[in-house]
Amino acid sequence: MNIGYTEAVRLALAGEEQGFSYLYENTYKTKYYLALQYMKNQEAAEDVLQDAYIRAFSKLDTLQDPENFSAWLGQIVANTAKNALVKKNPILFTDVEEQTDMADYTEKIEDDDIDGQPELSYTREETRTLVHELIDSLSEEQRMCILMFHIEDISIKDIAQTLGCSENTVKSRLNYGRKNLKTKAEELQKKGYKLYSLAPLPLLLLLLRTEENSMLAEGSIQKCGQEIAKSVFSQMEQSGQVADGTKGASESTGNGQSQPIAGAKEAAGTAAKTGFLATTAGKITIAVISVCVAGGAIFGISQLVGKNNSQDKKPAVQREDKKTDENESQNTENEPVTVKDSDYPELIEGSLTKDELEYVLANGPKQLTADGLSDSEYQTILIDLCASDKDGKYITYLGTDANYRWGYDVKAINRFFRVFTDYQFTEDNDSDSDYGNDVKDDTIWFAPATPEYKLSASITDASYLDDQMQIHYVYVKDSYEEGKTTTNKLATLERSEDGKFRIVTIEDDTSTIADTDTDNTDTSDNTGDTSSIGTVYKGVLKSIQNNDPGYEFTIAGGSNDYEYFLCDMNGDGIKELIVGAVFPENVFNAYDVRVFTINQGASGAEAKALSGEFATLTLYIPSDGNGLYTLDSMSRGTGKTDICRVTMDGDTVTKGYTPEISFIMGDGTDKEFHASNPAVQWKSISDLTGLDE
Repeated sequence: MNIGYTEAVRLALAGEEQGFSYLYENTYKTKYYLALQYMKNQEAAEDVLQDAYIRAFSKLDTLQDPENFSAWLGQIVANTAKNALVKKNPILFTDVEEQTDMADYTEKIEDDDIDGQPELSYTREETRTLVHELIDSLSEEQRMCILMFHIEDISIKDIAQTLGCSENTVKSRLNYGRKNLKTKAEELQKKGYKLYSLAPLPLLLLLLRTEENSMLAEGSIQKCGQEIAKSVFSQMEQSGQVADGTKGASESTGNGQSQPIAGAKEAAGTAAKTGFLATTAGKITIAVISVCVAGGAIFGISQLVGKNNSQDKKPAVQREDKKTDENESQNTENEPVTVKDSDYPELIEGSLTKDELEYVLANGPKQLTADGLSDSEYQTILIDLCASDKDGKYITYLGTDANYRWGYDVKAINRFFRVFTDYQFTEDNDSDSDYGNDVKDDTIWFAPATPEYKLSASITDASYLDDQMQIHYVYVKDSYEEGKTTTNKLATLERSEDGKFRIVTIEDDTSTIADTDTDNTDTSDNTGDTSSIGTVYKGVLKSIQNNDPGYEFTIAGGSNDYEYFLCDMNGDGIKELIVGAVFPENVFNAYDVRVFTINQGASGAEAKALSGEFATLTLYIPSDGNGLYTLDSMSRGTGKTDICRVTMDGDTVTKGYTPEISFIMGDGTDKEFHASNPAVQWKSISDLTGLDE
């Protein structure tokens, strides 16, 4: 549709759906990206944009020049963003002019035209990093002035009016902003970034355009645009701005789309008697089906604002088209429904995509039972979620405070937590201490810790039947010291009150163990060879999983996350089975360790549990072959590390408490120790390949 802004505004004022569709579709992409730059927070940007559209549509009759709709909307977006930022910091945007020589100010600099500039050859990650580096060098006021002036092409006079300051203040902020960009660009060049000999301001403008195009190509802006449209029209209905006669203004067709039905325009006309706002809201009901063409999916009014009677609402995951419903009703065997990649947002709590759910499965709970999680486990998950997202793909990093705590977008974090727990980080449950968790507004501050591992998860298959879903996935932990371990996991999900699925249990997928046990029944013999020892240790692992008497781990506090490895601790030629129950210890994962060995009797190989349970962060294989080394303590402040020895004496395992080796992380002794004494290679209890050694 190519009708132009003047015609689109005329149509919208007349209640025609084409008008609203054109106005939204031709502006939301750029306005959303700019809102992101204003707010530096996805959810805050979405809130700003939806409020801006509601204001714009309600005041459309005040627009004097329809061709200026985009710029007019841009001012509304900027003003809404400014108000949101002021709520966080009331002293922002006060009319205090920065001292600068206005003689060196020019309203347009010669090199700010980006159309003739070269294409930038940066990766997606490099572009994101450079945008953040440059944008973060500006104050809130400078950033808004530069974006409004150079991106939105809003005049200095209008910027001053929008921000509530003088024109000289705007000029001063633009001038200082350019200087700050120049300083930051010089720093980046010293770090080795290639800046293509561009002046800092044109570089930023090109980077912004490049990042916006990348986001459009990957569909993230379109997806957010769809969600914003939902919120806009839902709010209008809930606030009573949509006239009662228009709530039924669309009906579902056989292909799952919505079309306006007879009487809709008459209802909108009736609403006109109550004033322009009600008229607009009523007409928007008619226009919704065209407005929300985002990402190729057409959403009718029933999808956007729900059914008229909230008690009759069906869960979102049950909104299937008629063809699908008919096929499922004919499925007499009631077979599970396979989850397609595009289905996840409609099915999963928090509207998580498949990629986002894999992020949670990687960095969330390693095991989950009906008992839930402890506070220390929540803290570990918080750290893993934030530290693993170094590029800010999922959670926006907001810098550090005076106590060197990290700041992150708490709304994004809570969205991920909702998929496996009711626990949310709020000001009501934080510590309010200088170094503990502290929630303020939309930010959570907490003490930093950098995990010495990388986590990932890959969903292999997912399906649901009625109110239960099962997701099989591969969990990988890649540790610098311990190497890479791979575990097959199973997550079970159940529908919550809103009809979407939430994780209720996470466990190791033990089908491998079960199958192996079945295949090896009656294979043990009296020779004491490797195969019989392996079979005995398989029985130990199964007893541990079953929580059989004599196989408890008392330090770990009920953990069901077990890992193991084999090592000949006393040099007698028989490898011991060392099993660790994983549990959180402050900001790290620790192991509650027990050791099992083999006794060769008249009836063959038998397992024997050794006394001497102990806890450790990391174990190493000593080069002298005597026992194990354990990381006994590590200072997060100085990096000082103490290594003690664990020895096996008869039927007892003893952990020494006098350090045999000490070093500072990163020094020569550290490197020499790790080169000579490799970290153990833990394997998940569901992976029996470690018993073949």
